[in-house]
Amino acid sequence: MEKNQSKISKEQKKEFEEFFGELSNAFSNYMNFYEKEKQVIEQLLEDSYNHVGKIVNCHLIIENLITTELMISKKGGNTKFRIDKASYSEKLQMLPKKGYIYCIFLPGVEQLNKIRNHLVHNLKAQITDKEMDKIDKYISEYIQTDIKTMTVEQRIEEFTLMCIKIFSLRAPLALNQWKPLTSKYPKLKQSIDEMSKDIGA
Repeated sequence: MEKNQSKISKEQKKEFEEFFGELSNAFSNYMNFYEKEKQVIEQLLEDSYNHVGKIVNCHLIIENLITTELMISKKGGNTKFRIDKASYSEKLQMLPKKGYIYCIFLPGVEQLNKIRNHLVHNLKAQITDKEMDKIDKYISEYIQTDIKTMTVEQRIEEFTLMCIKIFSLRAPLALNQWKPLTSKYPKLKQSIDEMSKDIGA
């Protein structure tokens, strides 16, 4: 029994060889590209733990401070529901712009939100000194450290610690500590309120 055999011309063989050669080169180029991109992503993920992750955590901490302050100052009705549903920016808008000591920190708090958004929407984002200006202003005034020796995340962490101290002055537990003293000495409460308004004006 004679088998049917299809013959391939030299031209067809040459075309196949060229095709598979080009396919092999294309695959090699793709793998080189993939490995390079993989290395970039792995480095970004590694860096994000130290860089982006810390900044996002600081952002969350400060948002929690703002939420607590809003719950103290805006009582009644469905306030809790509205505050819980609000974004970081919306919560900032709900805060008074003067009258409390924390008000002087609000430009820095707002800038941190811009920095956080910049980072989470751009994998290769780098925070510039110009973006840090508003936050650096507080650090340079309140701590005895040369900020040029600090990384961006260290400066934001320091700013977050400052916010914790300031916002915590009006946290429920802190207010409870003040109540016995201010109840006994009404003039002290009046002096504290006036000082707070002067500083936060």
